[in-house]
Amino acid sequence: MLNRLMTSRRVRGFLLTVVILSAIVAIVSVFIPFNRRRDAINTLGEQSLSEATSLALSLEYYNGLRIQSLIDYPSETAFYQNLCAFLSRAKDTLSYDRAYILYRGLEGRIAYLADADYGANLQEGVDYHGVGAEYSDDRYTSQCRSILQSQFDGSITTYLPIHDTQGQVIAVLGVDARLGYSDFAQYGPINFERTATIAALLFLISLVLFVLCMDKGLTEEEKENRWRRRRGLPPKPTKKDNKRRGKSRMEKNQDQVIEQTVNRIVELFHPSRVIEYNTKYDMDGNISAFKLCIVGDIPDKRRMLTRIFDEVDSDIPYDVLLYTDEQFRELTEDDGAFASHVNQKGRVRYEK
Repeated sequence: MLNRLMTSRRVRGFLLTVVILSAIVAIVSVFIPFNRRRDAINTLGEQSLSEATSLALSLEYYNGLRIQSLIDYPSETAFYQNLCAFLSRAKDTLSYDRAYILYRGLEGRIAYLADADYGANLQEGVDYHGVGAEYSDDRYTSQCRSILQSQFDGSITTYLPIHDTQGQVIAVLGVDARLGYSDFAQYGPINFERTATIAALLFLISLVLFVLCMDKGLTEEEKENRWRRRRGLPPKPTKKDNKRRGKSRMEKNQDQVIEQTVNRIVELFHPSRVIEYNTKYDMDGNISAFKLCIVGDIPDKRRMLTRIFDEVDSDIPYDVLLYTDEQFRELTEDDGAFASHVNQKGRVRYEK
């Protein structure tokens, strides 16, 4: 029963369909969450850029001179505290993860000028970055580490320049916006991560079963030929090929027998034409008998027939039909005559 199932074309067709469909489902289930994440990041980036642009314009319009003064004399003045409080309100209102202003400090290093996380009761360097604190890349390292732990976590950082009254860039506003929705693998009741896992397992199982069924349906000769093809060897001749070759050789030998018979008759009687017709075959396709129509100068047909059957031997039984040249010429002009049929359907073996 199991062997019959494994060699069934319907079963193999069903398994092939499952292989294709499960592969498509797995690919789609992986592609959709990444596509949703990309769209969310693009939307968040556009929104963050628009909001941060307005924020940067308001800072340079209302506080440009004071920001320049803070850059010249960086310290936690009353303006510094008000600036941090303004960034904090903007951060909460616009749902930013972080908001800060950067400037070029001592020795050309990029440093913090103001941080939205500032608080009078908070510890500098732990809870917030103080004025003049170096802007390092540590958070990018931690972000890369978190990406390895959570595949769909991410954030957008936007930088906008702050100009003075002469149009020179004096500082840079930086805002970090985190994706508010991070479970891109879940869409309503559908969990694409789970769907992709199930489809991948189904793909592997059905592929293994399909390969086993294909191998089970092969004969020993087909398996050997597959092994030969993999190693660049010619296929092993099948029984049908051997039978066909043997039949071809036999047909060639039989044709040689007829040709030898014709040659012997030509040698003895010098006819003008010899035509093979009405050739008979047995169930195996071998020639069982043939007839020859001999045309020429024949003064005595009875005597010539006797000599042919006495002096011309053949391994295949044959019969002979005799016509003089004049008789054959006249009869072939009549479409209803047997000689005309022989002339049209027969095979000319010899002709002067």
